[in-house]
Amino acid sequence: MAVLALVFLVLLPVFGERRSYLAQNALSIDKGRQALTAEDRNLSALYRRLKELPPGRVYAGHARRFVLDHWSDHYLLGDIKVYHLLHGQSLDVVGKVYHSYSLNSGVLINFDGQRWDHHNLYNARYVVATEGHIFPEFVRLLEQFGRHRLYQVDTTGYFDLVGSDLTFAWGTPDLYLTASTWHGWEVGCRWPRSTR
Repeated sequence: MAVLALVFLVLLPVFGERRSYLAQNALSIDKGRQALTAEDRNLSALYRRLKELPPGRVYAGHARRFVLDHWSDHYLLGDIKVYHLLHGQSLDVVGKVYHSYSLNSGVLINFDGQRWDHHNLYNARYVVATEGHIFPEFVRLLEQFGRHRLYQVDTTGYFDLVGSDLTFAWGTPDLYLTASTWHGWEVGCRWPRSTR
């Protein structure tokens, strides 16, 4: 009996922590459910519109390397990030969260939504953001759905034939360093100033 009491005493903090975690999780789920219900009409219209538009990836922010406070961290419904919801709609989304198995997924974390060449490289043709967020001029407002804004970027599509004077030869371990260095350079062409 004494051994049983000792085991219970030792495990009491663990049970307390798990109970606290589960209670917090239940509150978060309820908060998310209420937010989704409140914005269901606008979100459904946004999803429908994205599925009607010509093919292109959707960007609603994502976790970025070395960026501690990205705008998409605050674009929430309850505690749910909007880019998670877009993934759940089977949309082609620029984001590493649910796509971490290909060799390129590690490089995707360097995507910079302020650069047209990054949008063009990934065919990130559509941007979804909350009202009040300021984007570069090449990101044009298309429609709004309540507090959600749908923007469009002119991209050349999923596939391009391009010329290059560079040749890389590497193994898999060298891919991230090589690709992310190239990614940081001028990828393709910057947005032409004459068409702004």
